[in-house]
Amino acid sequence: MVLIRYTIIIIGLGWLGLWRASVIRKRLKQLELFGHALSLLDTEIFWGMTPLPVAFRRLQRTGFPWGNFFLGVAEGLDNGGQIGETWREVVMAQKSYFCLSDSDWELVNRLGDCVGRTDRHEQHKQVVLIREQIQGTEESQRTDAERQARMWSYFGFLGGIAVVIAIL
Repeated sequence: MVLIRYTIIIIGLGWLGLWRASVIRKRLKQLELFGHALSLLDTEIFWGMTPLPVAFRRLQRTGFPWGNFFLGVAEGLDNGGQIGETWREVVMAQKSYFCLSDSDWELVNRLGDCVGRTDRHEQHKQVVLIREQIQGTEESQRTDAERQARMWSYFGFLGGIAVVIAIL
């Protein structure tokens, strides 16, 4: 019976470490998808001169969770909402589906502040700037994130073993 308890402790803490590692990896994937969505949005706004609700609906193809995010913005705009207000409401409603940091959300909110408020040339500049910042964040975090993910994976199981040893 005691052996089963110790095994549960090790597996439980190991699982927590693996969960934390997956959050770190998901953040990178979500930043990458956001950069892709920004490229598509830039194409729709600047080159296609597509109205924002239609452009956001087309971004739905980026997949979960960004597709749902942009669909929520499009639906808010279709219901008569203003872009800034709608953007922030969708951020608050869907933030839990993402693994982004506060600095990542600042960039996302900056996009909501600039899209739809100026002409397409100015929006193009802002979208390109935010996309470059996202790519810079993604590149700087890529090596650190993989190292941190491995560390959390090992730390969970080793922490479980340490707890069991401390109990003994």
